[in-house]
Amino acid sequence: MRGPDSATIEECVMPAAGHASSPRPRPSRTLATSLGVAALAAAGLAAPLLLAPLDMSGWTLFDPDDDWTVTHPTATSVRMVEQVSSASAHPAWVVSDVVLPSVATIAFDLSVGGGTGDDDLIGFGFSYLDGSHSWLLDWKKNSQSFNWGQAVAVNDDLAEQGLKLKRIDGSYTWDGLWGGQDGLGVTTIAGPAGGAWFQDTVYHFVLELSPGRIVVTRDGVQLFDVSDPSYPGATGAIACYSFSQNLATLANVVVTTPTWTDLGLGKAGTGGVPVLAGSGPLAPASANQIQLTGAAPSAPTTLVFGLSAINAPFKGGTLVPHPLLPVGLATNGAGALTLPFAWPVGVPPGVSFYFQCWTQDAGASFGLSASNGLVGVSS
Repeated sequence: MRGPDSATIEECVMPAAGHASSPRPRPSRTLATSLGVAALAAAGLAAPLLLAPLDMSGWTLFDPDDDWTVTHPTATSVRMVEQVSSASAHPAWVVSDVVLPSVATIAFDLSVGGGTGDDDLIGFGFSYLDGSHSWLLDWKKNSQSFNWGQAVAVNDDLAEQGLKLKRIDGSYTWDGLWGGQDGLGVTTIAGPAGGAWFQDTVYHFVLELSPGRIVVTRDGVQLFDVSDPSYPGATGAIACYSFSQNLATLANVVVTTPTWTDLGLGKAGTGGVPVLAGSGPLAPASANQIQLTGAAPSAPTTLVFGLSAINAPFKGGTLVPHPLLPVGLATNGAGALTLPFAWPVGVPPGVSFYFQCWTQDAGASFGLSASNGLVGVSS
């Protein structure tokens, strides 16, 4: 397979001005035809749109050290209860029985029951494939140094107060999950932020997850907005997490899939980073449109779209969609374009389509600017 700078990608992305002797098809018709082809390929990729609070009674405990039991105060909540003293209750997850699409918004309540007298780690696992490959939002009440005694490549015994975003990619150690870094698989990518948690207080979180981007809001205040091309999106399970903290409770988990999501990862040109936005319900036979603004004026542009994100380095920027077919366009004198299109009949709900515009621009490196990536999810 050729890499992202191969001729195949060049042919898909590099804008071409066209020739008077070779008239081009109407862009909206070209896009509709291409989407129809993609719809056939996507027929088996539909993911459910989850709207009601999840029934958590079927979630399973991943507890390699046999330190925990699980209770369900309600059908839509799960509570982790220590079987051993807090000083030796190792990390564990209670894992969902649903797998999410790559683009999802997850709302949930997180709390700690009263009377524990402890101040350790609670959290929420996401993009969970297994205990050694997942992402984690965890939360320490008070800063604390502790050595759990496992061998690490990077020593980090301090668990700071606040929330952190962590990536687990490979084996993990207790010390790595405690401090956030072990050189073996655990990496802290953001935080700490947000201060301490308090017992008997319910905190409401919203996670907006898409390939390359993680946004975390708590009680209406945004704590993290992380762009990371390596992040695969929400795909995988979700989980309640605790490490040495009794009575961590996750409840009222609601998963939705927004119709349009800005993925970032644009590349600046003469006027800054062009902005690509979408509107419309992406329902069968519905009217929709894509609009580009802030690009070079009167310039050839290629709209690239695909069924997944590749987030590959390309011409000094990031190519977001894994390209299927290019659509040749051109900006107007204001550096904008609007492309209306009808959504094809036959696309199942929950399928993600990824879009990005690449525009000829003398003020950009390699002569190309790129818009943000944009994903639309069919309804």
